[in-house]
Amino acid sequence: MNYRITGSLVGCLPGHSYQNSQLGVPLQLMREEANILIENKICKLMQFNEKRYETVNKEVSAQFEDQRNKSFLEYKKLLKDERVQQMKRKCEEIAAGKKKRRTEMENVTLTENECIEQEIKRLPEVTYDLFPIQMFTRCPSLSGYSDAEEFIDITSQWDYPQSEDEICKYRIFKDLWSKGYFLTNGFKFGCDYLVYESDPCMCHAKYMVVCVADNELSSLNLHILGRLSGQVNKQVLIASIAYDGNINYESLNCDAIRNPFKLK
Repeated sequence: MNYRITGSLVGCLPGHSYQNSQLGVPLQLMREEANILIENKICKLMQFNEKRYETVNKEVSAQFEDQRNKSFLEYKKLLKDERVQQMKRKCEEIAAGKKKRRTEMENVTLTENECIEQEIKRLPEVTYDLFPIQMFTRCPSLSGYSDAEEFIDITSQWDYPQSEDEICKYRIFKDLWSKGYFLTNGFKFGCDYLVYESDPCMCHAKYMVVCVADNELSSLNLHILGRLSGQVNKQVLIASIAYDGNINYESLNCDAIRNPFKLK
């Protein structure tokens, strides 16, 4: 919130993996957002240091597999014990149901303990593919290393923006960001950016910004943007860089007429 960088969540939620309406970490940033953070020395670009793991040999791998197998056996026992406790809590209901069926069929009575033993024998075998595997964020055998050795600073290799189009978009993004707006990717609305006056979680976007590097936009695209903006109740802003270096904003009404517009 302090820097008005929103990004977009692209990860799958563990408890709701078969949907994509709600997403979780990791958070993906636009290149413009990353460049803002780098320029203002808010963050650095870090790369995973693979050379650290050259010391992980076959012996370490074998120890890791052995530890994972031990964890599986412990998990298997805990799962069985938990299931047995659940059956003991419901032993009266289980015994009553079995007694009723047995009495009707064979006129045989069962004790509660006998019912529990029969249910335990019917428990399915826990296989390795059902074992929840622990995902390590770093190699356990190298836990003595610091975070400074874990990653390499590659901020100096960042080369955005380069092309004319990238420079145009970034200058417009930075100008809007410096005015206090929140910006997100406008791909789903057919524009470059969506501009919010406050937190995107609390309000809808007010502007759809289209960046034009060569100051040209076809009449068809103008008409499409005009109709679309009316449907989604947003104002289209066509942004471009003038010959004197200033950034110009033009509003677009439903009749596809461009009018000068000044952002506060």
